[in-house]
Amino acid sequence: MLKRSPSVGRRSVLLGVIGTLLVMAATAAVANERDASTRQALLRMYTTAEAQARYDAMQRSTQPNQAGVAMAAGVSGLAAAAQKRLEAARTQDDAMFNVVEAGLDYPIKTVGDRDAMREMLDRNAFGKSYNFSTRRRLVELALHARRYGPQMFERRDPVYAARLLRMNAYDNEGYGPWSALTLAKLYLADAQIPRDETEAARLLEQCAQGKSTQLIGDHTPDVIGCHLLLSDMYRNGWSFERSAENAEASLQSARALYRSHFNRNATDDQLRAWFR
Repeated sequence: MLKRSPSVGRRSVLLGVIGTLLVMAATAAVANERDASTRQALLRMYTTAEAQARYDAMQRSTQPNQAGVAMAAGVSGLAAAAQKRLEAARTQDDAMFNVVEAGLDYPIKTVGDRDAMREMLDRNAFGKSYNFSTRRRLVELALHARRYGPQMFERRDPVYAARLLRMNAYDNEGYGPWSALTLAKLYLADAQIPRDETEAARLLEQCAQGKSTQLIGDHTPDVIGCHLLLSDMYRNGWSFERSAENAEASLQSARALYRSHFNRNATDDQLRAWFR
């Protein structure tokens, strides 16, 4: 019988050890991959149930090991903490959105409040499914025409406001009289926006003539404001020749619109105080 060389035996043992180490390394790699996948699920803010389900699915696809058992012990706590933070953020986000839609001011007390409000407004003010109340609030804040405007915009930014206003002042499907009226005011009275009486007149005439709108809400007060500002333009000769007759006609339109909508009369001074 041939005797195996001692060196051959040692080589076999060494190869066996290397093989074992490779298997262990592969097992550790699988565990690390599962760990990374689960943590990614939590970072994406899956609900606790979703994160747990993903982890359970990974566990069923591989043999249990110490890394998996250890991770299972902590996954619920991690997911619960992530879910708690998510729910708190959602609660504040919903509160901010509802307050803005109601036309009220959400208190901005901290940098966190400011950042959360700006993120909520930006998310809801742009895109095809935008919310007009949030877009309007951004304009008002940028013009410092609303409480907390200086906290949201350190300096007045009429250029930014005008960019947002044009999205509704010139959009047939999303036309808004408030946007047309406010943009016309910027063209007439804001030193940071180039004065453009012709464009202001065009915006106000379209508004006053009752350009159709698909926006939700009642825009009658804004149309009254367009008639009032048109009256001023005729009286002062802005874009038009001075015309007391046309100025009075615009005032009469404002009075009639107010009377038909609110079922009562108002003086010119009252109309100017309420709708300017």
